[in-house]
Amino acid sequence: MDGPLLEVRDLTVEAERGRRLLDGLSFEIEENEAVGLVGRSGAGKSTLVSLLAGRRSVGIVRTGGTIRLLGESLLDAPPAVRGRQGARLGVLWQDAESAFDPLHSIRSHIEEVRRVPGHGPSIAELLAKVGLEETAGRAYPHQLSGGMLQRAQLAVVLAGEPELIIADEPTTALDPPHTTAVLEAIRAVRSEERRAMLFISHDLELVRRMTSRILILARGRIVEEGPGERLFAQPETDETRALVAAGALARA
Repeated sequence: MDGPLLEVRDLTVEAERGRRLLDGLSFEIEENEAVGLVGRSGAGKSTLVSLLAGRRSVGIVRTGGTIRLLGESLLDAPPAVRGRQGARLGVLWQDAESAFDPLHSIRSHIEEVRRVPGHGPSIAELLAKVGLEETAGRAYPHQLSGGMLQRAQLAVVLAGEPELIIADEPTTALDPPHTTAVLEAIRAVRSEERRAMLFISHDLELVRRMTSRILILARGRIVEEGPGERLFAQPETDETRALVAAGALARA
């Protein structure tokens, strides 16, 4: 493959009254690379995820720049292109419950996203990859705990065989045991499947443990980037220093 797997260039998003949600945002993700995106509330994380997933947020009046996945444009792409390329990108949403139809079992959700019916790992194998028993496939969303549901969502994402997985604050509101289980499932998938990942969070320490390169997002643009160890040891911007301090305070 020539060029990066995902390429975002000069991405600008304006809301009503000229308010900029993203302001010339640029970054790349290479094949098999795990990249973290860290920013405080209001930095623009949710806006970016919505655009990558093809969801246009309410209140957006103008977008500019480019988003390319596997060399093809995703921003304002025709439905045929968005459908073809969107299948190569899977999102692990922060609110796992909202990602499921409550009237369908986990098994039904997995079968629905398979690109080729009956192709690839079995449902039992997909569930095992994320640390769930085969019986979880027969369950309905309301029958699973938050942590189990998040892992089930990861199994659904894997069924689509994406080239890139976006993990949008996947441990929000989970207790420590379920947080650990979800992170272990994501690590196992990364290790075994070698899929590229964009891991998004406000927690710099968490992202350092999950990725090899971190982007610091503030006011809709990347203000610093580099390996997690360097960002912690030698932060170059006030934003990064604030995130490091916030993490140290939370662990104190």
